[in-house]
Amino acid sequence: MAESTTETKFATEAQRHGVLSESTMWNLEPGIFVSPCAFDLRHVSDERLALFFRGVANERPVYLEYFRARGIDLRREPFEIEVSELQVQNGGSTGLVADRDGRASVPGLFAAGDAQGGVGGGGAIGATIALVFGWRAGAAAAAAAQERPSPSPLPEEVACAFQRVARPLAVESGLSPAALETKLGQVMAEYVGMSRTERGLRAALRRLEALAGATTELAAATPHELMKALEVQNLVVVSDLMARAALERTESRWWHRRADFPERDDARWRAHLIVAHEGDRVRLATRPIGSLARGVV
Repeated sequence: MAESTTETKFATEAQRHGVLSESTMWNLEPGIFVSPCAFDLRHVSDERLALFFRGVANERPVYLEYFRARGIDLRREPFEIEVSELQVQNGGSTGLVADRDGRASVPGLFAAGDAQGGVGGGGAIGATIALVFGWRAGAAAAAAAQERPSPSPLPEEVACAFQRVARPLAVESGLSPAALETKLGQVMAEYVGMSRTERGLRAALRRLEALAGATTELAAATPHELMKALEVQNLVVVSDLMARAALERTESRWWHRRADFPERDDARWRAHLIVAHEGDRVRLATRPIGSLARGVV
């Protein structure tokens, strides 16, 4: 078990989380460290522990329920940890391009919190993102709803959308959403994980294309399974965009680590990388740092 007694002061809580997660991530890299990594609070004072548990109760109460159900007492024993996909995602400013009021490039679509990139993404604490930018996006969405006329979709458009959404219910013997999500997770972990290369990312894109084709075979027998089927379809799309962006950015920065481009390249890549669907094509473009925070969509 790895132990460290070094205490470091950080400018922000987000920076503290980033360093902790980065250290864990690289300790878990194959060939670097074979022993488990653990979260150890045994040296922390009762006062600080009370503050920690209060924060967890507010932000992630399910964690405390998990510990209670398994009889884990963090005051008396270490707890083995690993870096999750969510924590890696939060390491940088990722999400939908939106202005200060959460207004995205799609008319009528607003985003806030972890779904928003550039303004409230990466670098702000979860509660701050949810409260501040959620409030701004909600107010802007309410104002926009009053200004826009009520939508009047054509019947054929509604029928087409319903057919697309309900399609898995009509598949009698097909692929389960859980099976496809497992395959997707394996591809992303192997090729778009901690250490990335051009060869691995191109292999990921080929496999993701095959998985995208397999989404037509998804089967659902219940509303819950239908929800999971639609969710995994979206996961495949987002995973493809993520792999394309990782292939395009030929440098290493934050959680994006290219083994074939190990250094940071500010001259070329100190910028936002914007990924967008245009019909059947995917467009990648860069925008200067600060342009999203100024409200440019």
